Amino acid sequence: MKGNQAMRVLLSIAVVLVLLALDWAALHDILKGEPNPYGEYGMLVFSAIVFGLLALAGLRKRDRTRTVE
Repeated sequence: MKGNQAMRVLLSIAVVLVLLALDWAALHDILKGEPNPYGEYGMLVFSAIVFGLLALAGLRKRDRTRTVE
């Protein structure tokens, strides 16, 4: 079970790093005056949703471990 948990943590870290890189690129395009920024705004909204889901999953997991102990 420990290996599975480590793999989930690594996958979560990888997802966060990729999303941060894409957000950085999207913000750069928006600030530089991209003529059609809707794709960049869509990327920011999508990543905000994913970050929210990851945060909720982390809070639920933390809550479950507190009740078990």
